[in-house]
Amino acid sequence: MAQVTCEAIVPERTTAKLGEKAVFKCRQTSQNIAWTFCSKTGKPRVIVDNCNAVPSAVGGHYEVDKSNNGCNLVINNVTVDDLGTYTCQDLSINDTGHSAELGNSNENLALGKNAIQTTNFDANSQANKAVDGNRNSNFFSGSCSATLTPGTKQWWAVDLGQETPVGRVTITNRGDAVPEVLNNFFLGLTNVSPWVSPPDLTKSSICKYHAGYPAGGYSVDIFCERNTKPGRYLFMQMTTASPFALCEVEAYYE
Repeated sequence: MAQVTCEAIVPERTTAKLGEKAVFKCRQTSQNIAWTFCSKTGKPRVIVDNCNAVPSAVGGHYEVDKSNNGCNLVINNVTVDDLGTYTCQDLSINDTGHSAELGNSNENLALGKNAIQTTNFDANSQANKAVDGNRNSNFFSGSCSATLTPGTKQWWAVDLGQETPVGRVTITNRGDAVPEVLNNFFLGLTNVSPWVSPPDLTKSSICKYHAGYPAGGYSVDIFCERNTKPGRYLFMQMTTASPFALCEVEAYYE
């Protein structure tokens, strides 16, 4: 019988849209396999034991693919309750196996989260305006963040709530005037709180360096490098001391 634990294994990233199918492939070629599931809250349970779906899995929601002497887990209709980490374990050798985190590919991880930036241009352009779900690119609409005082390299950051992989960042740049001020910046992930100390590129995982500026008034997708490590805080750091505006920042698993 599988041991039901939520181990501190950095998982691979797997995404699926709600209502679609997700497939987890076990690296071990064996049919003495157990699959365990840890939800976002960390509560564990066995999904598959000895390569057979457990009683809670009946009804067609889960299936087991035993082709090529393997034991792959299939979720036929992904729901919010299926989001979390799945771990494959070879019971015959007591191997802790490997993990994959299932995320909703349509979920904006940054939406409505706490955000902070170097300075505030005014009371109506604080950092959280960039994660309010509004892509309006007119700065005077009151839905864009903006920094104010030059003198140090400007940055903006958002707390994603937990350590998580990020594959794509969508940025909406100011479109009414001077979009070029959002120019030449790094996107990164870190587990060091920017509320404690400013983002440090040397101690972070760099998602991408963006040369030039995103087109004014448009939402631009920036894809992280595949070796980008998960982190709790997503940040943007300019290469200069120039102030800048952000009309929306979105973060996705892929």
